[in-house]
Amino acid sequence: MVIFLAGVYELSSHYDFNRPTILIGGLLGLGLTYMYPEIFHYAYPLPVFFLIILSTFWGRREWAGRSAFLILFVLFFLLPSATSLIRLAELTIGNIIMIIWLLQLNDSFGLLFGKMLGKRHPFPKISPNKSLEGFLAGGVGIGIGIWLLHTYIPVLPSWDLSRDFALFAIFFVLGNAGDLLFSSLKRKLDIKDFGSILPGHGGVLDRFDNILFVSPTLFLLIRLGLIL
Repeated sequence: MVIFLAGVYELSSHYDFNRPTILIGGLLGLGLTYMYPEIFHYAYPLPVFFLIILSTFWGRREWAGRSAFLILFVLFFLLPSATSLIRLAELTIGNIIMIIWLLQLNDSFGLLFGKMLGKRHPFPKISPNKSLEGFLAGGVGIGIGIWLLHTYIPVLPSWDLSRDFALFAIFFVLGNAGDLLFSSLKRKLDIKDFGSILPGHGGVLDRFDNILFVSPTLFLLIRLGLIL
């Protein structure tokens, strides 16, 4: 809830929109979604969710700067992502440990080795500092993280090659996609960071971007019994 409200507060500062209104609306939406998940959370139209993602990546710059986009982004991306995090924590706190741990290793390995070895930049317009070598190094970090979740951080109960591969794919693909998504939005808004509440990291959305992006898919797959 804190991540969601702080994210809405940060994002709304870059739009010509009444901030108390969007905060109150977001809090109301979060409460209704949490109390009546069968009506709101599980009934979210996936086409709108994906449309927001596609618009953020490839939509026009002027469209991303409109108040209508802010409302849709909050209601159909940030809100289901935040409620998915809450549901994951309620299932087991190990889910949150796993998300933070694997994405932190992905970011750390990617940043460290990307700076050292990075020569190829596959997304120069969205995130020019991200390199192919950094992405691959992040994948190595995720692999090490999964191994540690089986051993020294006993979150994953048993070795299962198909499940571990699915987890690797989710965190590698969606973790990096989440980072690129928010980078694309910042480019369209002509800002460097969403906020400055976290020294060295920027704002809450700058730090939790990939966590928010991963959470809905992970929660859905766990609910369907496909992993974990």
